[in-house]
Amino acid sequence: MKKLLLLVLLLAGCHRQEAYSKPPIAVKVQTASLTQYESTSAYSGTVRAHAQIDLAFKVAGYVDSIASETPPATKTNRKAQSRWLQAGDAVTRGTLLASLRESDFKQRVSELSGMSAESQAGLTNAAKDYARAKMLFADGAIPLADLDAAKSRYQSLAGGAQAAGARVQQAATLLSDSQLKAPFDGILLERRVDVGALVQPNVPAFVLADTSTVKVAFGVPDSVQKDLPLGVAALITTDALPGRIFEGTVTKVGAQADARTRVFDVEVSIDNADGMLKVGLVASVQLGKNAPHAGAQLLVPLSAIVRPSGSNEGYAVFVTDDANVARQRTVQLGDLVGNRVAIAAGLKDKERVVVLGATLLGDGQVVTIIP
Repeated sequence: MKKLLLLVLLLAGCHRQEAYSKPPIAVKVQTASLTQYESTSAYSGTVRAHAQIDLAFKVAGYVDSIASETPPATKTNRKAQSRWLQAGDAVTRGTLLASLRESDFKQRVSELSGMSAESQAGLTNAAKDYARAKMLFADGAIPLADLDAAKSRYQSLAGGAQAAGARVQQAATLLSDSQLKAPFDGILLERRVDVGALVQPNVPAFVLADTSTVKVAFGVPDSVQKDLPLGVAALITTDALPGRIFEGTVTKVGAQADARTRVFDVEVSIDNADGMLKVGLVASVQLGKNAPHAGAQLLVPLSAIVRPSGSNEGYAVFVTDDANVARQRTVQLGDLVGNRVAIAAGLKDKERVVVLGATLLGDGQVVTIIP
């Protein structure tokens, strides 16, 4: 009897040690319930520019000037004052956005040009001497050593003149690089420099975007991605422009799911010649509307969906029982409805689904439910 009691105590101690080594994980749960919804392929996305680049000087220097803009006069401000370019201003290709203090670069070009002129003059004299030496050598008037000396001097000065010319060209390029011009028509999203500021090479001074065409980027699950071809029509709306519907087409369908969100990147391109769609706006994208879904389905947040343990395919959720033990359940996904997804199979009504902390769990893990 004593041996049996000792064995029970040892086993209990082992269980306590195992429980202590795997403390409960705090999670949030949500009770799944049947919901009636329309099977509408509508997704939330973000407006992005067709092209967006950072513009930076290639050389260091002090900002001497920034292009100015005179806003159009209004009823309240009939005499608008000229100001420096700022975010939101439209610029055309070739516009001089900013320039560095030119005197620093012109002085260097002048110095090197003078040195190059001297080298060229010396080369001209050496060429004449070499030509004369060849004639004299042909007549037997000078030895071979004098001819070789004239030739060597000519070749040396030719190399020096070429190097001097290259230095002048390099200094001229630096002078040209002291001016920052717009490479295409677009809208300034940011201006990060002011007159008098010391800038370093390759540090962005402006952010320029081409918004004549914009893209709305959003994500879709694999159930949609596998049947979504390029060129599909889409309708776009945004709260910033109520009642306005934009038409676009799908121009990108990602081939790899995001490791964190488990959705595929999709882009819809829209003509934005009037500039109404601004970069950063949140937009709703509708890829098509089907008949209302027959009956109702269980909807769970996207954060509840995980990959099954040991598999890179399929999907699963964790459900908790009355003992607060999480059990992995393989599920089949249906439509995406906003930030929720329909569960077509694998989940029962009224089951508690882990919606926060699911990626930290394993099958059979004890959890602590956060209110």
